[in-house]
Amino acid sequence: MFEQEELSPYFTLCMAIFSPFLFVAPLTIAVAMNAAFPRICYQKDVGSVNADDYFFY
Repeated sequence: MFEQEELSPYFTLCMAIFSPFLFVAPLTIAVAMNAAFPRICYQKDVGSVNADDYFFY
């Protein structure tokens, strides 16, 4: 009923190239947000918030 076909070499090559980006990009964004959030909260508590500080990371 279900025939298992081999993946095309083109699809395998595309997935080999794009898979690291699909994993690394969200991790990079998550680490940057986790690093920046406590710093921004601390600056708001202390009262030393500058407009340029939000784009530090």
